[in-house]
Order: sequence, then C-alpha cells, then structure tokens
Amino acid sequence: MSMNLIKTFWNNSGYNLVSMNMEEEYMTVEKLQEVFGEWPLRVGKFEKVSYEQFKKDWLNTYNESGDEELRTEEAIRDAYDTLNVPTRGSTGSDGYDFYSPLSFTLYPNEYIKIPTGIKIYMLEGFSLTCVPRSSVGNKYHCRISGTVALIDNDYYNNTKNEGHIMIAIRNEGDKPFSINKGERFCQGSIRMGGITFDDNVNEIRNGGFGSTGK
Repeated sequence: MSMNLIKTFWNNSGYNLVSMNMEEEYMTVEKLQEVFGEWPLRVGKFEKVSYEQFKKDWLNTYNESGDEELRTEEAIRDAYDTLNVPTRGSTGSDGYDFYSPLSFTLYPNEYIKIPTGIKIYMLEGFSLTCVPRSSVGNKYHCRISGTVALIDNDYYNNTKNEGHIMIAIRNEGDKPFSINKGERFCQGSIRMGGITFDDNVNEIRNGGFGSTGK
C-alpha cells in the first residue's frame, strides 16, 4: 500500500470513517474498494514453521511434562501434520482463530505455553495482536500471560525460531478449563501501526522473543 493511496484515502473530501453528524456521508465499502482496489486489505499470510523448528520448540516447552507420550516422535509428527493455519469465522470477523495442536486442561492458577506451529508474514507497518477468544476469557477467566501477545512484522523468519508464535495462557478463574486438540483457543487481529516523526531506529532484529533489547 503506497503513501499516495493513503493520502488519497484521507484527502477524499465528503467521506468520514467516523462522524457524529448523521447528515454527512459515511465511507462505504464500495468507496474503500474504489480507493484501494480491494477492502478489506490483504496484508499478510499465515504459514506453518518447519517441522524441525516445531519439534525443537515442542520438546523445549514440554521437556518436564509428566506425559511421556507427548514427547514421542509419533505424537510430535501428528501434532504438526494436523495443524490448521488460523482462519476467520465469518466475512465480518476481525480475529483469526488459532487452533490448539494438543489437548489440555488448565486448573485454577495453572499455566501452559503452546507452540502453535504458526508464523505470519505481514507487510511493513502491520503487526498481529493475539488475545483469548471471548468465550475463554468470559466463561473461564483465562488470559494470555502478559495480557496481550504482540507479533511484530519483523518477527517473521527471524534467525532464532523462524517467527514461531508461542501463546501462553494462565487460568485465573475458579474452575478447570479444557481444550481438545484442533479446537480454537485464541484469536489474532492484524493491525496497522505507525512511527513518530522523530523516530530514527536502525536496529535489525536477529532473534526471537526479547531480541530487540530490554
């Protein structure tokens, strides 16, 4: 998406994304499609990480698990081969649902980190925000550890973990929360960002989590 398109969008007189004056004309989907060529904009793509990366992260995550079967080659291969990339539930949905690669039960105050097997390519200027599905948060009071998972566009294919998205969930409710393998457990929303006028950062990411410094 070029700067000229953005300028065309904002300078298009007579249209307002948000207006308290109901007599003014609102921006329509048809007008957005006319300006940008399509709407919603297609700015990224979910992909699976390599099997080697998935296996490495799986074993590192569940190395102290009491379930020996979880760490067998057969179990890891099955989890990887049956992975589904995130999808939307409807044409009006904003969030892309992530599917769990394993079955688990979280009891109150328990925590789990899930190697999703997924990475995402996004155009520069966009990021992915991951939050619990509404049913997970409202019914069971489970949240993503750290409140929100923010995936930068330069996290994709980094040299440390290929951009593997890991989601950590904590049960802060008072009843067990269970997910079966293949069920949806969180959702990711692609967001457009910006930088400040005086931004002059020139650091290049060369790692995974926390690699951009403290």
